[in-house]
This record gives sequence, C-alpha cells and structure tokens, in this order.
Amino acid sequence: PVITRFLFPRPKVLYDTNMRQGGQKTGSTILAISASLLWLLWIILHIVEIVVPGCYAIAWICYIGFATIITGFRASVRSEFDINGNPVEDFFASLIMYPSVAIQLETAPHKHGLTTLVPQTGYELRNGAGQNGTNGAHCPAGLIIENGASDH
Repeated sequence: PVITRFLFPRPKVLYDTNMRQGGQKTGSTILAISASLLWLLWIILHIVEIVVPGCYAIAWICYIGFATIITGFRASVRSEFDINGNPVEDFFASLIMYPSVAIQLETAPHKHGLTTLVPQTGYELRNGAGQNGTNGAHCPAGLIIENGASDH
C-alpha cells in the first residue's frame, strides 16, 4: 500500500496543498480531480493503443498536462516553505520523477512544521539558550530554531 500511495495521484493531497495556498474549494477540487483524471487517461490510452493505433500521442499529451498541474503544486509548496528551486526544475521533476514529487507534496507540511524560527532576545543571549543544543540550534541571523526540547 505504501508504494501505491505515491504512484497514484491522491486527489486529497493535491486538494489540501491547493487549499493551504489559499485556493478556493471549487478550484482546488477541479485541479485535484483534473490531475488525477489526466494521469488515469495516460494509462488507459496506452492500453487502448492496442486497439486504436495512435492513442499513445494523446496519452502523452495527458501526461504532460498532468505534469504541468503537478508543477504548479510543487512550485507553490516550494514558495510556501522557502525551498530552493525553479519552475523548470519543478516541471522536469514532475515529468520524470512523479512519485518523488508526490512524497514531497505530502510530507513538506509535516517536515517543515516540526521546527519553527523564533527571534532571539537579549535574555536568551545572556542565559545561553540555543547554545549546545539546550533549547534549539543557534542561527547566525539572531534566530533560534525551536525543536521542542527544553531543559527548563
């Protein structure tokens, strides 16, 4: 089940991603269902190629449309969590390595939600918070990455 979880596009993950980005309910639903249908058509049209020659071309058009929609989702997740990259990289990742992109779309909110950046105050500087892993890692920009661990 874990493999099929990421090989088949899950409309719920796409819907949640779009809603988190401020999308409307109807638009999020349409995008999620469209991406899933385009992916299914890609497979179905390759099977239909046995009976109707030339369907492979339409199948690949469907897959490129699917990859384009997934590119938009990946770009929005990168923007939301300030992840390095560019739209061309997003497109080719979605086109060539869709299962990896699916994992990124599903796990990014959980992965990035585990740590938060907290401004460092003078009190924390004087009392050593953020040093030697006592309450997070000290960042040079005057921030502490809170990891939930505390010695207090």
